[in-house]
Amino acid sequence: AAAAAAAAADDASESLAPFGGANRYGGMRVSEVPNESAVAMLQRAWLQERFAPELLPYEEDVVATVQQELAHREELLDTEHATADERFVAMLYEMDLERVRYVLRMYLKQRLAKIERYFAHTQSVAAVNARLSHAERKFCDKYADLVGAHLHESFLTRVPPEDATLATHDDAHAAAPQHDGGAHDMVPSPNVNAHVFCRVLVDVGDVQLTDADQAEVVTLARGDLFVIRYKVIRELLAERKVDLI
Repeated sequence: AAAAAAAAADDASESLAPFGGANRYGGMRVSEVPNESAVAMLQRAWLQERFAPELLPYEEDVVATVQQELAHREELLDTEHATADERFVAMLYEMDLERVRYVLRMYLKQRLAKIERYFAHTQSVAAVNARLSHAERKFCDKYADLVGAHLHESFLTRVPPEDATLATHDDAHAAAPQHDGGAHDMVPSPNVNAHVFCRVLVDVGDVQLTDADQAEVVTLARGDLFVIRYKVIRELLAERKVDLI
């Protein structure tokens, strides 16, 4: 009987393999899952989104892969588990799925927080708007409509017409991913000059710290840690040559 129960538990572990790598739960073997890389990529996307001052491109493929895997695992967990061993294994896998759901929720929540904070900037700058998912774009448009209606009813109807807008007043800023905010600009935008912590993933070489001709240069080598202006390593982050930490 004990051998039969162990065999059943082992079969359950094969069909309900968690997102984690090779593991052992209570002596029961858990096979390695190919889609663990998708979860690791989602965790990285969440952390980079959390530490970057601006909205980063939406990781559509990663999110879709994780959501599909979650749906598949949830279907398996919904099936009947006849023995106590199977129910125990299913409970452990449910905990593992909840870990992945948490990372996914936090990633999406972090993005929505930035969209709410910089909704006008996100709408008006095409390069930033292109980073949104379809659902995020609908959310941004709806949120902007609600906030705009509220502000106009509250006070914008009583201020000079040139200041009664949520759009940027300087057309030159519209093509830029980020602006510093002019004297008449009411649109908040991310501060890309903010300092961030980063880890260098590959040898990059010399990087200028400012745009000046005689700018100070710093050498970025693999494994180095820096506190540096985000604008300096912005492109390196997009190329995955550095990670924010």
